Amino acid sequence: MGMVSRIGLLPLIVGGLALGGCQMVGLDGAFAPRHQARHAEPQRQQMQALTPKVYLIRGIARPVSAGVDQLAAKLDQLGYRTSIHTFDDWRTVVEQIAADQQATRRRQKAVIIGHSLGANAALSVVNALAARGIEVPLAVTFDPTVPLVLTGGTGRLVNFYQSNNGWGRPIAAAAGQERRIENVDLRAAANLSHFTIDQDDAIHQRIVAWIRQSAGPGNVRLAQSPRRARG
Repeated sequence: MGMVSRIGLLPLIVGGLALGGCQMVGLDGAFAPRHQARHAEPQRQQMQALTPKVYLIRGIARPVSAGVDQLAAKLDQLGYRTSIHTFDDWRTVVEQIAADQQATRRRQKAVIIGHSLGANAALSVVNALAARGIEVPLAVTFDPTVPLVLTGGTGRLVNFYQSNNGWGRPIAAAAGQERRIENVDLRAAANLSHFTIDQDDAIHQRIVAWIRQSAGPGNVRLAQSPRRARG
């Protein structure tokens, strides 16, 4: 009977070992999310560095540059980080981009967009960045109101303007910067004016496509909810 009892206990012992094994597997599974969490923040930071942050600069008043807010809302929905500023806040934009460049060893990308006086400010931003040896991949301006000259600071500048609306002007280029500028005269677009040129949906779609291109291979974007800073 003693031998039978010992044999009878064998399945229980084996079962206990098997159960113990399952528990160990379960503990490993419990540790997995914690292990993944250790790598989540660096991955998020890397995605942020690859994802362009879009700085949008209004003209003299918010209603005048309604298209700036409309474009920012579209970019927010797509997962991009946007930051809206007034035209006289352009130095803040310069400092923020410079700080991001230093913190990410120049991996953080930025896009500059401005309308009217905000277009003038946008060019001030990229020229100031050029003086610091910093270049953003893309800048877009709508109807700058004064003669401007690009000295550097952006890989590509697209200037939408109307030569017949009494406000808009083309942007000139300093020596060596000519190939970086594309001036697009929308004088034939009778539905647009200085006060609505930044609201055209077709142009917005083109800008979104350019921003995606500026993100590089894979068109990396943030997965979490977008956050916007307002100037």
